[in-house]
Order: sequence, then C-alpha cells, then structure tokens
Amino acid sequence: RIMRVCFLGQGKEICEIEKILRNQNEEVIGFVTYPKEEHLSDNLEHECEKDNNLYTSIFDHAKANKISIHESKNLNLPKTIGWIKDKNPELLVSWRNRSILKNDFLLSFEQKIINIHIGDLPKYRGSSAMSWMILNNEIETAVVYHFIENGIDTGDIIARYPFTIKEDSYPLDIYKIASGIIINTCPDVVQMFKKKSIIAKKQNNLHATYFPRLKTEIDGKINFNLSASEVEKTIRAFGWPYAGAFGVFS
Repeated sequence: RIMRVCFLGQGKEICEIEKILRNQNEEVIGFVTYPKEEHLSDNLEHECEKDNNLYTSIFDHAKANKISIHESKNLNLPKTIGWIKDKNPELLVSWRNRSILKNDFLLSFEQKIINIHIGDLPKYRGSSAMSWMILNNEIETAVVYHFIENGIDTGDIIARYPFTIKEDSYPLDIYKIASGIIINTCPDVVQMFKKKSIIAKKQNNLHATYFPRLKTEIDGKINFNLSASEVEKTIRAFGWPYAGAFGVFS
C-alpha cells in the first residue's frame, strides 16, 4: 500500500525527504506551513541558508512537483485541521513548524503526528537547544523523532540518531550535520511507521530539562567580566539562526 504523508513546517529537509519518499512510491499529500509573507520576512535567515546549501523554498518545491500547500498562521485553526483531514494522511511529520499543536489538533490525528528535534531528549527540550548545547560544552547530541503530545518535546521517543558536536562549533555547524541526518533517516522512520514496527519509548521526566528560547537582544549581550573562553563561547552560541552576540562599551 502507499503511505500518505503530510509535512508540517518548512525547510530544505522536507523537500529532500519528499523526493526520497516519491522515489519509494509513497505519497506526500501536502505541506502545511506558515504564511508566505512570513517566509519572505525571513530573507536574512534564508540568505545564510543559501550560502551553506541549506535552503529550498517549500513553495517552489510544491509548485514544481504539484504538491498541495496550505498556509496557516496557526495550525490549530479549524480551517487548517479540516484541510489536513480532507487529505486523509496516515502520518504527519513536523519539522521547523512554528505552531504548538493543541488538544483539538492532537485528537484529530491521534498517534499519527511525529516531530523531528535537534537535541537529546529529555535533556534538551525547547527550541534553542543548539545554542544551549554550545553554552553547556556538550560534545554529543542527537536527532530525535518523537510523538507529539500535550507538552513541549515530551512525547514518546521513536528513534534517536546521535552525532558528535565538533570543538568550536557554531549552531550552523550543528545544524549542517543534523540536516544530513534528518534527510537520510526520516524516510526510514516513515517506513517503520508504515510497517507498524515502531516501539516507542517513554521519556524519563526525572532527567528532563527544558531550555527556554533565547533572545539575542537580551541573552546575546557579552559579559566581558567572564573569561576569554566564556566570551568566545557566547559569540559562537549566538551565531545563525541568531543575529549575533554583541558588546556594550561605556
């Protein structure tokens, strides 16, 4: 049988995974992403991605391959839930999705939604994991696939793919490695789901840490009272996708 998959979010990774699934005779029935004008406002981020071969427009890819695309400011809206339901997906995959999925959405697609997360779980929950790993001197992390439930990155773990964080890494360096892993492993996870061979593992909440979102204009301020190595680490941690660390001199 053909597996019907819907992607929530954006990024080169989704487009590359779609190509692989198409070659495996699976069907990506749609992309759900935030409005195009918001994509256009992220032009500086996209320029950095293009410079590092990390960018593909999800809109251009959808048009070229005749894939339905739905724009939504909030995926929890009844209109968006209805659009996805009409496509009758067997699996939803979330990657770089800006909406926190709420109860109505989760109940509509129970045990059919998986998220791709950069950062070992349950230790690195939250959206700023790459920067926090640099600040915390981590030398290993993972791409983790997990079910989505009520809670931030709290769902049962489906698969984990570890990798090394190289010395002197910026978030971009971590992302480059993770991007390749995601493209290469997501089709395997889809096949696991198709074959019903997934054995999900509950997260141990006793080991859970939630790292909050970092704001460059606040958290990126360099404290020159710190050691040179700590200052250097701050500068690295606030590289792309952040605007960069900054100093204030009186």
